Amino acid sequence: MAKKVIEKLDALIFIDTNIFLDFYRIRKSNVSMKYLEEIEKNKDLIITSSQVEMEYKKNRQSAILESISEVKKINSQSFNTPAILSDSQAVGMINKSKKEIGKQQKKLKERIEKILKNPHRNDPVFKSLQRIFNYKSAYNLNRDNKIRFKIRNLAKKRFLLGYPPRKNTDNSIGDAINWEWIIKCAIDSGKHIILVTRDTDFGAIYDGELLVMR
Repeated sequence: MAKKVIEKLDALIFIDTNIFLDFYRIRKSNVSMKYLEEIEKNKDLIITSSQVEMEYKKNRQSAILESISEVKKINSQSFNTPAILSDSQAVGMINKSKKEIGKQQKKLKERIEKILKNPHRNDPVFKSLQRIFNYKSAYNLNRDNKIRFKIRNLAKKRFLLGYPPRKNTDNSIGDAINWEWIIKCAIDSGKHIILVTRDTDFGAIYDGELLVMR
């Protein structure tokens, strides 16, 4: 029997800032900590920039504080029973469980606070992404890359013309910078581009598929 040939897509990968922030958020998401290892393993293929780094660091604390607020809600619902059942075994077990949940809730909150206050020591996401942002790559538009000035000028033109990606309420060229850099990396490398995002700035999502604006 002939072996099934799996075609490997020759592509670069751009990961939107919101995907990085999903590591901190309490929401329905496919994001898993195991993805960090895969991202680092394939850092030669990652398209990134100082713009993505700034957006991540700017919004990281807010995302963590949002999670702390959600953790505080755990076990907050009051539990009352009629007097006739107050000394029942079931009520006793529920109260015991609530105490244990409260104890674990406190541990979770303390751990999140450590991640918030000292990321260099306690935040595995921050440490992993720092290695990505500091990695010397042809696809990293960092502050040492002189082409950043050309990319910014192209982004300003894109923004002023109202071209996507941009929201109606946007007052900065951040998305345009990332998009112009993605285009430049695609042209220079001759590779396909994989966009990892849930942001409709890049196009509409239909039937679970991102329809990228051309």
